Amino acid sequence: VVINELMLDPRPVFGTNNNTRDEFIELRNITAQPAPLFDPAAPTNTWKLGGAVDFTLPPGLTLPAGGHLLVVGFDPTWQPVDLNAFRAVYGLSPTVTIVGPYQGNLNNAGERVKLYKPDPPQVGGPDAGFVPSVLVDSVRYDVLEPWPTNVNATGLSLQRVVDADFGDDPVNWQAATPTPGAANPTSASTNLPPVLAAIGQRSGPEGVLLTFTASATDPN
Repeated sequence: VVINELMLDPRPVFGTNNNTRDEFIELRNITAQPAPLFDPAAPTNTWKLGGAVDFTLPPGLTLPAGGHLLVVGFDPTWQPVDLNAFRAVYGLSPTVTIVGPYQGNLNNAGERVKLYKPDPPQVGGPDAGFVPSVLVDSVRYDVLEPWPTNVNATGLSLQRVVDADFGDDPVNWQAATPTPGAANPTSASTNLPPVLAAIGQRSGPEGVLLTFTASATDPN
C-alpha cells in the first residue's frame, strides 16, 4: 500500500480561506492481493498516517487488489453536507471509501506524509503490550523545483507516476487533474513505455560514418 495522490491546496471555495475541506490523501493497494489495513492477529491495531497529519484508520478496513482509499480532514459520518460537497467536487461515486477526520492539514508549502502499519505487540518485559509502528511509505513533498510547482490553488494534485518507485523522489510525482478513487493516468498500470521499431543492422568499412534511424510509438 502506498501514498498515491495528495491534494494539498484545492481551489478556494470559501473566499480567501484555505480550502482544507477538499484536501485528501489517497492510499492505493498496488498488489494483486487484498491488503488488510490492520494486524490480522490483533484486528484493533490498525494502520495510521503521521507527519503532516495524524490519523488512525478505523478497524476492519481491507483494500482490494488495486483498490483506493481516501483520507480527508472532515468526518464523513457526522458531516454529511461536507461529504456530499466533497463527492460533488470530484465526481465521486458512493462506492469510493472515504474516512476521516485527520488532525492537522497538508501544508501548502510542503511537508512529510508517513504511512505506518502496526507490528505485533511486544511480549514480556517492561514494554509488554506496546505496539510498534513500521514505516510503510513516506513522501516529503514540496512545491519548489524539482517538485511540480503548479499545485497551489490550481485544481491540480500531486500524483505518483510509478506506483512501486520511491515515494520521496520528486521525479516520481507530477501535477495533474485529480483522480481520487481511481488509477492515476501516469501510473505504471496505465502509462506504458514507448515502443521502438526495429532498425536492423548496418555495417561499413572503418572510418565511414554510418547513420541510423528509428521510430517510436507511444501506446498511451
